[in-house]
Amino acid sequence: MELKLKIILLLLLSLTTILFICATVRAGEEVEYLRPPPRKAFRLPWDPKPSSQPQQVMRRI
Repeated sequence: MELKLKIILLLLLSLTTILFICATVRAGEEVEYLRPPPRKAFRLPWDPKPSSQPQQVMRRI
């Protein structure tokens, strides 16, 4: 009885392993990489001040 149980468990483990490998291979075949669309240009959320305003100019020390 114990030998039959070991054989059944071994067969079940083998079948599970084979099914897992097949599912992994099949999933890898069907997936294609789709490149995402390009992002929009970077924009600041506020209007920048013109360079003539003194707050905009940085001082060098």
